[in-house]
Amino acid sequence: MSSMSASLARTAMAVQDHATLVRSTRADLMLCMVVSSDHYRTRLFDRAAEEQGWDTILIVDPEEAVQIATRERLRLAIVDLQSATPSTGAAYRRFVEWLSKKRQSLVIVCGNEDDPTGEIWSRQLGVWMYLPGVDDQTDIALVCGEARNVSEKLLGPVARTSGISA
Repeated sequence: MSSMSASLARTAMAVQDHATLVRSTRADLMLCMVVSSDHYRTRLFDRAAEEQGWDTILIVDPEEAVQIATRERLRLAIVDLQSATPSTGAAYRRFVEWLSKKRQSLVIVCGNEDDPTGEIWSRQLGVWMYLPGVDDQTDIALVCGEARNVSEKLLGPVARTSGISA
């Protein structure tokens, strides 16, 4: 092998190793998807999750939520049925059912306080937590912190990757 061929081979391997490193780094993020049709509640969930070290993805459209959840390794999903309209509520429920079948993410469903069937439905699907009547007085950060602890026990801690960029 000529020195030029050896040099090109080393360069190709270095590029491939870097791409593999970047992919594994992205997969190891503490990704939390927040699915809500209400801007105020989205910000409430987002702040609570970020306070506990989650990298958040904020979604309104359930179709987009499925696309992202297919692509990314979500460790947590917070789905806000409480503020959903009748049309978005049905689509959000389908998303929860789909995500629950994958069994790779913790799922938190925020439902209406006066709807006991929502909790029964959630538990039948095996969601991690059902929270009825969430408002700005609810300590969502505490729940997100506990979800992080559970996720790290189930899937392992996130590797710290300071200095690595895409």
